[in-house]
Amino acid sequence: MGVTVKSLVNVGLKTGYSVLVTVAAGFVGIHISAALRCRGDYVLGLDSFNSYYDPTLNRARQHVWKKSGIFIVEGDIKDTGLLNKLFEYAKMQIHSLQLFGYLLVLFMG
Repeated sequence: MGVTVKSLVNVGLKTGYSVLVTVAAGFVGIHISAALRCRGDYVLGLDSFNSYYDPTLNRARQHVWKKSGIFIVEGDIKDTGLLNKLFEYAKMQIHSLQLFGYLLVLFMG
């Protein structure tokens, strides 16, 4: 990509950046979120906990969120009111969409 995530946005946090991660409770999302927290970023996660993948697997990762200091909101990415509210707190977004065996990750700042 040529640009590091850390250079994309600065929202004035002392030790990192405020990042919204969608599908945050999924396998890829939780690892992205944990890596961002390890780097010192504040992570706000969004996940619908739908039944496409077993929701109990995603909820079982709750210990990772708590241990890492990741805050997860349960909601639908199609809820524009919720997204607008989350965008007020997170100035950078990482969209991690995992469906049908494909992975799409978008970095938006």
